[in-house]
Amino acid sequence: MSKALIRYLRSKKGLLDSFGCDEDYHITVLDDRAWSVSHEEGVSFLTYLREDGEWARAVIVNRDKAPLICRSEELTMIVAIDCIKIAFIMKNNNEL
Repeated sequence: MSKALIRYLRSKKGLLDSFGCDEDYHITVLDDRAWSVSHEEGVSFLTYLREDGEWARAVIVNRDKAPLICRSEELTMIVAIDCIKIAFIMKNNNEL
């Protein structure tokens, strides 16, 4: 495993540990964007301003029947389902 990948994984683990969350989330940093949470008919939504100036809406994941929203002193992490691109990193010699 490359040193860059190891550093990334350790940093991600440290960040998620600080929020008390599992390690299986893709992380998108939007710390300079406006956002809000709304609740409609038992479903919670994250609305946030995209880079292109348009508003986007994502469905917030529930854990124990409550929206999965983790707060620290300065930041809030919301686990939501949105359309994202996922990069998979694998060893070439494991290809079938």
